[in-house]
Amino acid sequence: MRRHRSHQNMEKSLTFFRNNKQHYVKLESFLLQFNLKVCRFYEAKDACYFYTNQGWFRFSLISYEKQELLWLKSILEYLEAASFDNWATAWQKSIILEEMRTAYFIQPWFFPEEPFSVSDPASLARAAEIIANFHATSKGFLMECALELKRDRWNDFEKNLDEKLQLINDLELKVYSEKHQKSILEFKNLLLELLKGIKKEWQSLEMNAFLENQLNSGMLTHGAFRPAHLVLQQNNYYLLNWEAIAFRPRVADLADFIGQVNWWEPEWLLFFLGEYFKRQPLCPEEYKAFHILLRFPWEVFAFLEKLLPDKLERKHVKELLKMLSRKNHCLEQMVQEFDAQKRWLWGKVNTPVIPKNGTELTSVESWGGFTKAEKPSHVTVDERVNGAEAERSLEADQQSEAIVLEITENIENFIKEEVDFTMEDNTRTLANNSNNQKITSQIHWKEFPK
Repeated sequence: MRRHRSHQNMEKSLTFFRNNKQHYVKLESFLLQFNLKVCRFYEAKDACYFYTNQGWFRFSLISYEKQELLWLKSILEYLEAASFDNWATAWQKSIILEEMRTAYFIQPWFFPEEPFSVSDPASLARAAEIIANFHATSKGFLMECALELKRDRWNDFEKNLDEKLQLINDLELKVYSEKHQKSILEFKNLLLELLKGIKKEWQSLEMNAFLENQLNSGMLTHGAFRPAHLVLQQNNYYLLNWEAIAFRPRVADLADFIGQVNWWEPEWLLFFLGEYFKRQPLCPEEYKAFHILLRFPWEVFAFLEKLLPDKLERKHVKELLKMLSRKNHCLEQMVQEFDAQKRWLWGKVNTPVIPKNGTELTSVESWGGFTKAEKPSHVTVDERVNGAEAERSLEADQQSEAIVLEITENIENFIKEEVDFTMEDNTRTLANNSNNQKITSQIHWKEFPK
């Protein structure tokens, strides 16, 4: 038995070695042109990571057109010139590897000694501040840079929604055992109802006004804003991974982060969003879109992607529906709390004073020669919300709340008949060009010694 297990482990190790070797051999001679000597190399799901005499790098396995990556370079140059300084690594050391008609992105990387703590309020507040500053800095890129609008991901959500609807529609019950078919059919119908409701609500948004507002502000999103890309170094948190920067609703970054954490506790959610809204308020259509993005069951589809088609069982359905129920209860409380004070409009209106519990601390004396800082001001927008906008937002909130209540009730009724699931991250489809064709040309953004 031991010998059999040992043989299996060796087989796995050999497969791992062959996969790594394929990309390592391909990259080694190319990297030596920049005096990058690789001493460690391994392949992950969507990228290869290698350690060199100039630190860690990440080689993305997603293929692009070269012009798209040159646009990305221009955006990073703009952010640098606009005084955004929250770089975890020196983006100027990024490299474009061109092979045949496709290009790949290599960027410097950093592995922190300890992961980002989602349960630490100070870390969470810093994360909200970082992404709010990123959004604020990227507002003027269209007008100030005169850059062509590339990577328009504005309609990605609706496309993804249609794909998921088709996936659930195509779910065949005959591949499952008879004892699970009833539960799976009920679950399928519930998901279809949820997705159709989300699509209808998304299409009811005043999308033209929403899009025009963002076009005028030129808002960019990070595209991969998640705890794993917030690294602690030199007494501060810094943002990592610039590959997915794109033009899309900024609330998508917030939804990505919350979905990655997947901790549907109202107190946690309200704290994180409150820290962001103090710095970057939302317009009514953005708030409604944000609520829709949060309600989408990304976690269910992430689970289904990992599961073999015929392995879905009643116990999985039961678990997933319990999680969806917790999520909807959390979103219901979020709607009630933020609508009561219109906290998502902070920055456009006077920020209300929140009563403090206990005694307020007052600075009397310091021993370390600290200089007293001015009280920070998070409010950078001095606009006022007009009556029509506020009235329209109230109506949108009431519609959202009614939909959440209806969905929560449906899920709870379904749970009584015993059904559910578990959730994770929705990953982008990767274009992994694994052949050993010769690298024909390359571009780098910073002069490495040759």
